[in-house]
Amino acid sequence: MQVEPNSGNVIRAQISTDKGSTRTLTALGDFVDNEWHHVALVRDVDGVVLYVDGQVAATGASIGTGSVSAGARTGIRVGARVDGINAQFVGAIDEVWLFDTALTAEQVADLAATNSVQGATPVTHLPMKQITRQP
Repeated sequence: MQVEPNSGNVIRAQISTDKGSTRTLTALGDFVDNEWHHVALVRDVDGVVLYVDGQVAATGASIGTGSVSAGARTGIRVGARVDGINAQFVGAIDEVWLFDTALTAEQVADLAATNSVQGATPVTHLPMKQITRQP
């Protein structure tokens, strides 16, 4: 997921599987507004949904079966481009959550509103107390 201020102030999310399927979703809006925004990407058998501030911002068709982490080329990167190009992140990241189950719309809204979710346990929760850039 990335904010693209030079491409219409959109949030773009891309998800790929080890079977070669890829889906890209774009949320339109003015997200470069010096306000915090909660962003969530959910994949299930029905499709892919991008949420911003607890609300559906974009949807896409199913990307089928396949792992999004098995044999991942780059894994998950926070504050860095997946392709490794040195484009410094400008801004702040408050927290990163990763679940091994697809959250429902209600769970995403709850997470955005209360910073907790009922009925799902995160496999990763990074509270991001401090981020230091390396030269």
